[in-house]
Parts: sequence; structure tokens; C-alpha cells
Amino acid sequence: MGIASFDIGSSGGGWICYTLQQFYNEKLVKEVLKIGVGVGVRKWAPGVGDFIRSEAVEKAIKRIMEEEGEETRNRAIEFAKEAERAIEKDGSSYLNLDDLIEELKTLAF
Repeated sequence: MGIASFDIGSSGGGWICYTLQQFYNEKLVKEVLKIGVGVGVRKWAPGVGDFIRSEAVEKAIKRIMEEEGEETRNRAIEFAKEAERAIEKDGSSYLNLDDLIEELKTLAF
């Protein structure tokens, strides 16, 4: 699951592949934002990733589809709404981008 998937209201399972970023993304999605479940990765193994058995993936999918699905989906939907508000006119991202553009204009020749 990509970290950007919450902007569409999607919950999911984190999966560590090959990068340090993915290791921390799983922690963020699972433990901080609480919009997904982990697949049981215990360590970061640079270059090779951590090996995950198919049973662990199956268990994570069942958790997100059954046990924890409603809560994580609701949280993901709330994050999606916040993301939409941020890019609307006068939203935080809109205003930050506008400020950046104005700053860049002052640097132009």
C-alpha cells in the first residue's frame, strides 16, 4: 500500500519491500495513522527486504477485510476528506502553494 492511498479513502496492508522508506511507511500507516495493518515484518533488511510468508499476507488481508476493516476505512475516509479540504481554495496546501509561487515571483529577474 502506498502512503498516498489514504488520499482516496483507501485502507490497506503495509508491505516492506526493498527500501527503508517502505519500512517506515508501514509503521506510519499501521501505528500512527491507523489506516492499515502490517504483514508481520520484524526487521529492515536492506537490498533483500524481509521475507513474508503467504500465510501472513492472507492473515493481513482477512484482518483488513473483516476485523479491522471498518475502523481503518473510516479513518482513511477522514484523511481523504482532510486532503480534499487542503487542496480546495483557501485550504492549507492551496495557500502554501500560493505562498511559494509568490515567493518565487520575487526571485524572478
